Amino acid sequence: MADTVNTMAEIEDLFQQQTILMLGYDTEEIDGVPQNQDKVRITYPQIGQPAFKVTDEVAFVSVFCKDDPYNRLFEATYEEIDEETAQRNINYTRAIDVKWTFYGPEAFDRADLVRALIFQTPYATEFKAKNIYLVPDVSAPVRLPEMFNGQWWNRADFSATFYEKVIRTSEAAFIKSAETTIMKG
Repeated sequence: MADTVNTMAEIEDLFQQQTILMLGYDTEEIDGVPQNQDKVRITYPQIGQPAFKVTDEVAFVSVFCKDDPYNRLFEATYEEIDEETAQRNINYTRAIDVKWTFYGPEAFDRADLVRALIFQTPYATEFKAKNIYLVPDVSAPVRLPEMFNGQWWNRADFSATFYEKVIRTSEAAFIKSAETTIMKG
């Protein structure tokens, strides 16, 4: 009886790796370290990343759970294990908001490419393998040049919502008997 749920770290890693692939970078690891991880970074890393130049192509992936009408719907099912106990499955949907931020001369074009590719089979298949499904109402990339240190940096952002199917399992004892009292009024 194991839960079917991804940790936030697993979800961040999934989106980082898929974005690396979408942008055409090699995912080869050397000594256990992905070689292009600095080109697609997780926002809010535990250890700071080195800075980058205005001419570097760098993307950031931010992953957040968000409130959504589907988050509030729960379904409980029970499957008999033996005469004494049942397996209780609590099923619900977790809404995940993913925001991509791109910097570099080709920021907008790279944002538009990733937006198009999240719909396509090889990437959708990887998301599905983790019980994560795209909500097909994806915002268009927005070009947002950013002033930093007296210099304009080319930037583009877009976001998408994904749903994760979550199953939490536990054991539940069957009710063997119940005491009833009838009161006359």
